[in-house]
Amino acid sequence: MPETETSGAGVAFPTIYVVSDSVGLTGQSIARAAAVQFGVEAPHVEVLSKVRSFEQIRSFLEEHVSQGVERSGDGRRPPAAVLHAGHERAGR
Repeated sequence: MPETETSGAGVAFPTIYVVSDSVGLTGQSIARAAAVQFGVEAPHVEVLSKVRSFEQIRSFLEEHVSQGVERSGDGRRPPAAVLHAGHERAGR
């Protein structure tokens, strides 16, 4: 993971996790566009694509949050944001 990005105000900018039932391109575009509003031109974005179950999301986030805690060195969770857009589908 790259160095923690900071906003124009010098505040640590969160890792953005995009969760998608497809490949996540729309979510990545939205995340980057939102980050620019805070003066961050290259936010750290991680994508979980082809999601078919809540268990996939939970497992992905648990793993990535624990990795962030290890990298922080102080036992604290680093800032993070989760971006998703979804809807219920029959039969899912």
